[in-house]
Amino acid sequence: MVYDFGAGTFDTSVLRRRPDQVWEVLASDGVDVGGLDLDAAVVDLVGEAMATRDPALWARLRESDDEAVRRQRHTLFEEARAVKEQLSRAPSATVHVPLFDTHVHVTREQFEALARPWLARTVDLTAAALARTGLAADQVAGLFLVGGSSRIPLVGTMLHQRLGIAPTVIEQPELVVALGSLDALPGGRPAAAPVSAPPPLAPVSAAPISATPVSPVVPASAVPTAGPPPVPLWPTPPPLTKPPARRTRPRIGYALAAAAVLLVSAGAVASYQLLGNDTGGDNTGNNTGNGTGASPDSSIVVGAKPQENDAQAGAARQTAKIDKTVWYGGFKLTFGTAQYDDSQDPPLTIGVTLENLTDRQEYPDVDLVVKLGAQSYEGGFEGSNPVPARATSNGTAAFRLPERPERLTDGVLTVGRAGLLQAIVPFGGDGEFVPLEPKTVLTNKSVSAGALTMTVARCEIRGDNLETGYQVKDGQRHLSCRIDIKYHGADNRPGGQNIDTGNFRLRLPDKRTVEAPLPGTSALLNPDEVAKDEALIFTLTWPAPGDYALQLLDLGWLNHDPRPRKTPAKSP
Repeated sequence: MVYDFGAGTFDTSVLRRRPDQVWEVLASDGVDVGGLDLDAAVVDLVGEAMATRDPALWARLRESDDEAVRRQRHTLFEEARAVKEQLSRAPSATVHVPLFDTHVHVTREQFEALARPWLARTVDLTAAALARTGLAADQVAGLFLVGGSSRIPLVGTMLHQRLGIAPTVIEQPELVVALGSLDALPGGRPAAAPVSAPPPLAPVSAAPISATPVSPVVPASAVPTAGPPPVPLWPTPPPLTKPPARRTRPRIGYALAAAAVLLVSAGAVASYQLLGNDTGGDNTGNNTGNGTGASPDSSIVVGAKPQENDAQAGAARQTAKIDKTVWYGGFKLTFGTAQYDDSQDPPLTIGVTLENLTDRQEYPDVDLVVKLGAQSYEGGFEGSNPVPARATSNGTAAFRLPERPERLTDGVLTVGRAGLLQAIVPFGGDGEFVPLEPKTVLTNKSVSAGALTMTVARCEIRGDNLETGYQVKDGQRHLSCRIDIKYHGADNRPGGQNIDTGNFRLRLPDKRTVEAPLPGTSALLNPDEVAKDEALIFTLTWPAPGDYALQLLDLGWLNHDPRPRKTPAKSP
C-alpha cells in the first residue's frame, strides 16, 4: 500500500506484484487535501490571537492588495509551513507574524487538533481502498508513506490505529515520485546526470517521531547533484500577487554570486522574516510596524490554558509553573517553577537549569528583575557557582519581596542588564515572551577564492557572543559563523599562508562590506592544511532586512595584495 500525502493532493493505492513481476493496481483513490490545507489551518490559529489583538490590522494582512502586504502575507504562509515541519520534530514552534512584529507560540498538541479532521479524510480513503481489495491487514506486505506531508507524526499514528499496520517511513518521502519517474525512463535511470536545482527551502532531515510503531526507514536512492547554486542569506522576498496557490510551491529566486561570494540561506523567504522588519523593503532598520510595542523576538502563547495557582490571591504561599527557556550571555536558561513563601528568606525562588554554551568555565552573571503588579524587584542566582564548559548545572534565582504578590502567575521576569538585549519571561500562559532563541541561517556550504576554500558549518543569528560570553546591545544581533578554512598552496608563495579577519567580509544591503571584528579568525596554514572550527562574528543593526552575502577573499601571500583573487581554487 502507498499513502501519498503531498502539498495539495492525497492519493492512495493498493498494488500487487504479479508472477511476471509487473505491478498491478488493485485499488486507488484520492482527494484534494494536502499540506497547504494544514498551513492554512495554522494561519487561522494565528489569526485567532491576532484578530483579538487588532482586528483591522489582521484583516489588512489577510486581504490587502498592497504589494508590500502581499509579500508579508506570503511570508506568513511560509512561516506556517515551516512551523508545520518543525512540529514533526519538536513539541512546539513559533510563527512570526508580519505587521504585528511578534511571534505566536504553537504546540504540537494544537497543531494535531487542527490537522486531525484533514488527516481523517485521507485515512478513511486508505481504509476504503484496502477494503475494496478484500485483503486483510496481515496480507499487506507494507504501508509506505510518500510525500513531504507524510512526515507529520500524527499520520503514522492514525493509520496504525485504523488499519493495524505499522507504516514504513521513507527516508526522503518528498523525492519518491521524482526517483520513480527516473526509473520509468526508457533504459532506466540516467547515470550521474548532474542536477543543479536548489535544495528544498526547509528540508526535514529526520523521520517523524511518533509513539506509533513504524517499520525501519527505507533509504531513498541518491540523486546525483552538482553543488547547489549560492543562495541568499536573508534576501528580500520577491513580490507576489496572492497567497500561495494550491498544488503549487512558491518559486524562490536564487541569486548567483561572484566567485568568492557565498550567499547563504536556510530558505529565501523563510530567512527574510527572520531579519526583516516587515515594512516591505525598508532597509533603514526603522520599525514601522503598527505600534503595538511587541518585540520582533517576542512570542504570544495562543490557546494556552490559564496558569493554575494553588493558592488564593494574596496568599502566603503561591506557585507558578513557568517552564520557559531563554538564551542569554552564553547560557541557555530554563526557568522551572516559581515558589513564593512569605515564611522563607528570600520568599520568592525560581528553579533554573543553566547550560553553559561556551568553551570555558563561566559564572552566570545575569541581572534578573521580576515585575509583580506595578512593582519591580531585583534578584540573582543564589550561591552562584561557575558552570564548566559545555556543561549543565541546576541553580536557584532568588528575590526579596517586601509584600505578598496578589497573583504570582501574573509575574514577568526580565533577564539581562538595561541597555543590552534582554529576554522576557512571563510566569503565566499569556503575555509577551522574548526567548532570544538563536536562528540558524546556514549549514554546510563551501566557496573557493584563489588558493583558499571556506566551508561554513553553521551560521546563526544570536543575541550573545559565545567567544566572549557578552550580550549585544539592544537593537543589535550577531551573525555568528563556525567555519573551516583550507589553503591549497600556490606558486610564488614561499612557506605558509596567513589567514585573518581581512579574508572574510559581510556585504550589506547597501553594498558596503565590513570585516569580521577582532578577536576573530587567525591562523598560519601550510599547503593543504585546514584550520577547523574558526569563529566569524559580525554585529548587525536590528531589524536587518535586505540581501546579505558572506565573502571569502584571497589577498595573496601574507595578505599583502589588496585586490581579491577572483579565480576559484579547485578543491581536491
